[in-house]
Amino acid sequence: DIIMPEIDGIKAVEMIKSKEDFKDIPIIMITANDEEKSLEYAFEAGAIDYIKKPFTRIDLKARVRSMLKLKEEVDMRKKIEQEIIKRQILTKN
Repeated sequence: DIIMPEIDGIKAVEMIKSKEDFKDIPIIMITANDEEKSLEYAFEAGAIDYIKKPFTRIDLKARVRSMLKLKEEVDMRKKIEQEIIKRQILTKN
């Protein structure tokens, strides 16, 4: 959520995305805040989608499913890229 008691959601996204192990995790913001500037900041921080409150269960499940599929594809692409680099290194030696 963009608005939270301890730390705002945008800062939380920035903190998560700053960690190497977590930078590719897709983040969906859920918020009642519909100010365009807040949403812009959320996307700049690293969120890749948002859902406005109130939201439906169907909408949430569909977006989470899409994000999980995206994460799988990113992970697969990284694996393929690493394999290509490995082969290139072996070919040079």
